[in-house]
Amino acid sequence: MNVLDELSDYRHVGCEEFDECGVYADYLRENGMNALSIIHLNIRSYRKNFDDFIILLECLKHKFDIVILTETWLSLDENITHLEEYCRFRTSVKFNQNDGVLIYVRSELNASCKEINIGGVNCLDLDCYRDGQKFGVLCVYRCQGLDLSNFIGGLEDRYDDRRNSFNDTIEIIAGDINCNILLNQINNISNRYLDALYEAGFVSCVNVPTRRTAFTSTCIDHIFVKHVDVEALRPAVLRCDITDHYATSILIKNKNYSPNMRPAPLYASIDYLKLSETVSRQNWDDITTIESVNQCTESLLEKSKKYKIVVLLTNQKPLNLKK
Repeated sequence: MNVLDELSDYRHVGCEEFDECGVYADYLRENGMNALSIIHLNIRSYRKNFDDFIILLECLKHKFDIVILTETWLSLDENITHLEEYCRFRTSVKFNQNDGVLIYVRSELNASCKEINIGGVNCLDLDCYRDGQKFGVLCVYRCQGLDLSNFIGGLEDRYDDRRNSFNDTIEIIAGDINCNILLNQINNISNRYLDALYEAGFVSCVNVPTRRTAFTSTCIDHIFVKHVDVEALRPAVLRCDITDHYATSILIKNKNYSPNMRPAPLYASIDYLKLSETVSRQNWDDITTIESVNQCTESLLEKSKKYKIVVLLTNQKPLNLKK
């Protein structure tokens, strides 16, 4: 292995490839615990292919934290399907009818998102949190008609500005860039694109074909991650046939996570001493003189609403005492 090969290995992360949903579902089940999970697909028309994509997600039996769909073909007034337990964001500015990015993010990630322009390309800039870790995800669809050099310059400006301000954030770039980075097909412009991201501290996580036609095989759907621990990254490509693009995904393991990081559960406990004092100070004659059992019960419940029962919150689980 020469120096260039060693440098290439350092810049890339090994990517798993799957042909069968069942095998990929097993992979997600085995590796998806305590990990941020992202899946991306160039859907080539939301209206046409979203139902098939949902069937794919159901087959995988994994609730991805972030779902990114590119080349959506969505109009501004078009209805977007709601997914339970997810919030959604979309681009509003379009270069042509094919343009558009739509993302679904699990509600528990406390996500915020804004639409930004990077070198002429409209992107979604997402911030979210999982297990106390902040993630910054740039979701991109670059139409072929948009100048790649301008986009590269925009990326350089963006990550140069963020270099010293986002040290605790794990940065991710995901989407269809329409720039082929297969190792044996890299040209001058794609090499400049890679150099810009490597210089910013990113590693390339998808380096295998993501789109195949009868005559071509290219890697134009990318995932780049800026993370100090590349061993925490688990990228994969699923060769699905929803469109002419494959689905790309990544799991980012939180190696510092442990069950002890979860907040300690709080248990409710009644302060019976104060409850006894409260009850003893009341006059119950209006209850005890009622002859009807049902009416007595109703009156007791109604009167009880007027008094506060003291409840203590504690991390200690009450003992299960049996008389």
